[in-house]
Amino acid sequence: MSSPAEAPEQVRPARLVLLCGLPGAGKSTLARTLVAQLPAITFSPDDWSADLQVDVHDEPFRYRLEQRFCLLAWDLLALGVNVVLEFGLWGYDERELLRSGARTRGFPVELRYLQVPFDDLWQRVETRNDRAKRGEVSLTRAELERAAGIFQPPDVGELDRYDSPAPLHAAAQSPTSSSGPSDPTDTALGLTQASRHRSNRGNLTSSVVAWCGSRGLVRSWPCVGRSSSTCSG
Repeated sequence: MSSPAEAPEQVRPARLVLLCGLPGAGKSTLARTLVAQLPAITFSPDDWSADLQVDVHDEPFRYRLEQRFCLLAWDLLALGVNVVLEFGLWGYDERELLRSGARTRGFPVELRYLQVPFDDLWQRVETRNDRAKRGEVSLTRAELERAAGIFQPPDVGELDRYDSPAPLHAAAQSPTSSSGPSDPTDTALGLTQASRHRSNRGNLTSSVVAWCGSRGLVRSWPCVGRSSSTCSG
């Protein structure tokens, strides 16, 4: 007697994940978790600037870089690859441009807001400053205070306009990092066991990483926020 045919696996559409938070909030830690657990490709202006030996405070370069990341994000999402943007996204307008750009193109979009008390942020930044290598970002307490002063945290109404976070594998509940302390807010995001993704999506992600790595573009894939028509569409 033949067994009934298995139902075809339901494929989740590729999604855009926006990481929002101040320096030290745990964005890079969460990005690494998402890369492994979704899986996803992630873009970080700070990391790319350091890898390309460009001053991370070069705003014109950063603006062009983030626009390029937006173009790559739309292309990757259209190919079925999840994308994480680690821009910080301190302002409502820049978050809204990316949200509307994803929705216009028919992609689910998450906003993961990492809210951490200021004293904890500074403690993490101090630890990171002590370990900083040449070309990496180093912040003073005054600079972090200025950043906190201009940061526009998303409220409940804004958060409700985004899709619910995609479920992850159980291992994601306890992320670890060789470059910084794990962030307790990562666990608080309610990371749960995920359904399997099709193997071709993972293979494509690996191919993109390998292509960029072979050209010396990045050392790692951690994961954008300036307003631009490129990001919005």
